[in-house]
Amino acid sequence: MTRSDSLHDKLFIESKHRKVHAVRTLHDETAALAKKEDKVPIVALIDKNKPGFLICVHSSNLNKFIEAYIGTQWPIKRDTERPENVG
Repeated sequence: MTRSDSLHDKLFIESKHRKVHAVRTLHDETAALAKKEDKVPIVALIDKNKPGFLICVHSSNLNKFIEAYIGTQWPIKRDTERPENVG
């Protein structure tokens, strides 16, 4: 038994169905800008005084995001630090 919206054995997925989401609107605006630069649109949600950040990527771009992320020589930072070039 699970409270997840999926039966995946490793992922706990919470699905939210709404007419509109503020994050989706922000992502759509970001996607328009990213398209002009031929880049994958990503929205990083960062809360003040909280470690880490949430990554919002459209499902159609998930593979491109993973490929780019794995290929990046991004230094691993502590959760309390912001990634380079974000915000």
